[in-house]
Amino acid sequence: MTTARFFMMFVAATAMLFAACGKDEDDKTPVEAAANTVVYDGVAYEGESIVSTNGNLVTFSLMGENYLHVDGDVEIPNGSSKTLDLTRHDPSFTLMFHLGIGEGILDLQYQNYPQNYWCFLDGVNMPNESAFRSGTATCTIEDGQVTVTLSGVLINGKALSYKIVGTDSSADPR
Repeated sequence: MTTARFFMMFVAATAMLFAACGKDEDDKTPVEAAANTVVYDGVAYEGESIVSTNGNLVTFSLMGENYLHVDGDVEIPNGSSKTLDLTRHDPSFTLMFHLGIGEGILDLQYQNYPQNYWCFLDGVNMPNESAFRSGTATCTIEDGQVTVTLSGVLINGKALSYKIVGTDSSADPR
């Protein structure tokens, strides 16, 4: 009887372990961010955006309360839309951003340049490595409106998404 009881306890413990793992995986799905919002680890942070273009180069910024800031550049070669896999270097695409939230909540820097790839996450320098376990970033320009979206899971297991939308501030108002 002792062996049967031990086996039943082992089966129950294993079932709880798998149930807990499944819940963790569900929690890691990024939430789609609303316009001019960053969602990190399930918390939404709103801000005001500024975007501008200079040829194929798009400069974007989002500032908000709780020391929220996102500043970056993306180059869209040959077209008005581009998507990047955040988990690996793509030498045909340029994306750089620095995202900070509060003091100690998140400090993320991401650089994908043709000549190099570099990330920084909460004090850890990662040359030639991604701070993302999964994810994509997309930049679209339509009728003078720029949209920069990002959705992924960081290597710390926390989901991150943002959506920065604005009218090109460098456009001639005439």
